[in-house]
Amino acid sequence: MIPHSVRSRPALPSSRHGFAGVLTAALVLLLLTPAFGQGLIIDREQPHWGEEPIPQARNFGISLQSHEVEVAVRDQVATTRVTQVFHNPHRRMLEATYIFPLPGEVSIEQFSMTMNGEMVEGEVLKANEARQIYLAIVRRQIDPGLLEYMGNSLFRARIFPVEPEGETTVVFTYTQLLEADDGVVRYQYPLDTTNYTDLKTENVVLTAHIDSPQPLRSVYSPTHNVEVFRDSETEALVGYEATNTHPDRNFLLYYTVDNRDVSLNLVTYNADDGEDGTFMAMISPKQDYAPEEILPKDIVFVFDTSGSMAGEKMQQCRDALRYCLENLNPQDRFNIVPFSTRARTFDSSGLIEANDANIARALEFVDSLQARGGTAIDDALTQSFDMLETREDPYERLNMVVFMTDGLPTIGPRDPDEILANAEANAPEGTRVFTFGVGLRDGMDLNTRLLDRLADWGRGTSTYVAFEEDFEQAVASFYRKVSNPVLANLQLEFGEGIDTYDMFPEALPDLFKGEQLIVFGRYRGSGSRTITLTGHVNGEVRTFEFEASFAEQSRRDDFVPRLWAIRKVGFLLNEIRMHGADEELRNEIVRLGVRYGIVTPYTSYLAVDESELEGWRPPTRGPRPWPEDARRQRPQRAPMGPASEDRMGGRAGDPEMLAPAADAEAYEREAQNRDAQTGDAAVDRARAVDRLRRAMRDFDAGEANPNSAASRIVGSKTFLYLRGWWVDTAFDEEEYTGERRVELELFSDEYFELLAEREELARYAALGHYVVVVHNNVAYVIQPGEEEDEEADEEGDGNAEGDRGATRQKEEEEEE
Repeated sequence: MIPHSVRSRPALPSSRHGFAGVLTAALVLLLLTPAFGQGLIIDREQPHWGEEPIPQARNFGISLQSHEVEVAVRDQVATTRVTQVFHNPHRRMLEATYIFPLPGEVSIEQFSMTMNGEMVEGEVLKANEARQIYLAIVRRQIDPGLLEYMGNSLFRARIFPVEPEGETTVVFTYTQLLEADDGVVRYQYPLDTTNYTDLKTENVVLTAHIDSPQPLRSVYSPTHNVEVFRDSETEALVGYEATNTHPDRNFLLYYTVDNRDVSLNLVTYNADDGEDGTFMAMISPKQDYAPEEILPKDIVFVFDTSGSMAGEKMQQCRDALRYCLENLNPQDRFNIVPFSTRARTFDSSGLIEANDANIARALEFVDSLQARGGTAIDDALTQSFDMLETREDPYERLNMVVFMTDGLPTIGPRDPDEILANAEANAPEGTRVFTFGVGLRDGMDLNTRLLDRLADWGRGTSTYVAFEEDFEQAVASFYRKVSNPVLANLQLEFGEGIDTYDMFPEALPDLFKGEQLIVFGRYRGSGSRTITLTGHVNGEVRTFEFEASFAEQSRRDDFVPRLWAIRKVGFLLNEIRMHGADEELRNEIVRLGVRYGIVTPYTSYLAVDESELEGWRPPTRGPRPWPEDARRQRPQRAPMGPASEDRMGGRAGDPEMLAPAADAEAYEREAQNRDAQTGDAAVDRARAVDRLRRAMRDFDAGEANPNSAASRIVGSKTFLYLRGWWVDTAFDEEEYTGERRVELELFSDEYFELLAEREELARYAALGHYVVVVHNNVAYVIQPGEEEDEEADEEGDGNAEGDRGATRQKEEEEEE
């Protein structure tokens, strides 16, 4: 049933070839402002865009072969140099225009093109003139995607000719002053081309060199898996590279500066739409520490030498243990507990100093270890904990246990609950436990619930390494992070007037040299407050105070709510794995999964493969019925085939995702059935949940791409494609009625006036012709007018596939 406030419209045109002689957007290249900064190559050749049942990215005439970005940030001034190589794959000459929207106050230092060896000049258009150009293109092309370019100054250059099957190189340099908000400096260079093309770029390289007059603390990208090299206290080099990729997210980089030993900076998001605010706290220690400033540690390496460890796996574990021993600090103490049928110790006297002589002896001992016998896990843990000291101040030295095993307990107590109870009874207060599942393989017997519970209780981490993976590298990477503790037993207080809750990680880990701690949470209230961080080091309690502001309204850093939600979903799924499910946990996971587009065992329809959507695709032509089930009747799971159901945490059928079946019943059985706590599926679930719990970026949660044929993530919002409409998951048909629902005709004057007044709406409206979006507690229903629909019917015959075939044939004939 169509509600009275929404008029029925015919389907969109299946062909657009009638709009000849107008400028056509051919390829999105760059983005320099939060929503409106992507550069375009516009050619005069009219491509054919068929209307698909499920909106698809579009192919265009000119492809981007390489995209190289070099950024130099000095004293908060960023100079960005862009080098792009374009390719004309056709056997005909093209005439084109290069358009580059400019962010705020920038200085253009260089623009050049290789056009027959001659420089091509360009011009800068001011915001008003640029906006008129955009609106003209949008109206003529009937393409909402171009709405992202409203409200910018514009750089424009004519390109002619673009040689047949030839290349054109663009070099563009600009300078801008970066803003600092509460001590956080933010740089953005978006790469997202999701709405505009499915052509892949052969090579994308981005490097950023930061040179600060003050010591750098956090250097963090929430969007891309960058490498950060710290040359000194005041310099950092950030690198990102990808090949044969289709960029699907904008590049964000944050850095902070502080002279203190530890810094804390706050980033907040508060849409002021009835929901509480969300915050991200970045906690970072200084880079340079004297040896006496590093917290000494007592560390026991517990090493499974049972028969199942024989072969390459045993050698990998020896190499990993050698790395840890060779990188102990002089003030550390250590011991080794190998175990098989029974546990023994390297040195029977207990913990020994990490001097050269003891380390040399330990290395010889490690080389002599052989794999044979059973698996006495309880005995090994008991002996390890007995070696550690109980002190009046448990954080005078940091007690650590690194536990490596490949199997189930077969000797002594075998019940995970009993083993955990014994560990809790024997371990001194403050002991940290880090577990490693070694050499995962088909049919393996490894109790993930036991290892995860040990790590959770010991405020450590659990890591699972597949047989084909480099175990030595995994342990070395872990040990580099935890080898130099600088602050233990962290506590955060946010001051009066601010109510914080749902903070993740739920128990703050210790702080280590060279690492940063990212804490996400929700808050009520607003205003400037003093945040207090306390921690222990060398028998002393240290206190740090930081001034920070909790925004009453702030929409800029819209990645924060989604990352918070990912971590909360990970926490809730882990609760089910550890303690069993109940209706409250299930409902909250479903709510968060739908609201923020997170793939879970309970919201797996978000990962549905395009080929599996036949049962609920809208027609390519005819009226667009209103999606009544947009909120109240939405199915929890769309029709999915076997290929779509075998993974959680990635797009359906993605072979690189090591995630479990998207099956809520199977997931819950693991928490109740002891047999389901072992084996490949249990390990996959453990790894998937761990990614969610510790996610630093969207894709850290295991999602190859959060967008799919059935869903689209834009900022902090998730949209579902339902019966031809893109519907905001925050929309509830019963709640948004009367004055809270506003109907807008696509490309009308009122439509453009609203988008000019509230520019953040443009990127939601850019999703397509039929969009429902909730903004400031109002639902905006966007759809074409009657004239546009009638004209669209005249332009197309309803057969999109046939139109595409005819166009392909015509293009081939022209090229011949």
